[in-house]
Amino acid sequence: MVTASLVMDLGEKEEQRRAWERLYRQESRAWRGVNRLDLPLSPGIRALDIGCGNGKSTAYLLESGCEVTGIDVSETAVQGCRERFPSAAFQVADATLLPFPDGSYDLVLMVHVLEHLDSDSRTQAMQEAWRVLAEGGTIYLQAFNRQDLRYGKGEKGTEEHSFRRGNGIVYHYFDADEIASLAPEGCLTFCKEQVDPVRFANDERRARWVCRFLRPSSSAER
Repeated sequence: MVTASLVMDLGEKEEQRRAWERLYRQESRAWRGVNRLDLPLSPGIRALDIGCGNGKSTAYLLESGCEVTGIDVSETAVQGCRERFPSAAFQVADATLLPFPDGSYDLVLMVHVLEHLDSDSRTQAMQEAWRVLAEGGTIYLQAFNRQDLRYGKGEKGTEEHSFRRGNGIVYHYFDADEIASLAPEGCLTFCKEQVDPVRFANDERRARWVCRFLRPSSSAER
């Protein structure tokens, strides 16, 4: 059972859920294109897309032959994905309390999810992702870092390096130590910084961490 002390204040969680719901009701395809992940994939991989949104990463997983389950806190986002991707399964769920058995997935995706949670909730979400990850599986995450052009924009949040945008959604920006601290105990960690210049904008760039947390198989541990 997850206690209130372990997760984002319930009032703040509900406020964030409503902000995401407003976003997807106003624009069901809030994120355009397909997120072509820097990740080796093969047909039949059981993949969980946490914070699936309107399916930008889901689309790539399905193209690669993965068996996909997606979750999101927004009912509108989930319904939109059900309509767009009938071959995948989607449900409304919270990253900090996943409704799946241990070891259910070979791949757990968290693409720009953790920056919308507070510190305790990030820890709980990573613990849950690790719990549902099968031996030999991978947690793949992307999260903005402090070189990103939008760092510092918006109202300051209750947590340092967090900012509330005009749409009410909170973004947290990570440094190297903070992103490394998310690694579950016993995992193999591979993280890199990805910085992309913005076209027609001098000295501005989108900057993120791209990480893989690998769960060794029992045979590899022996």
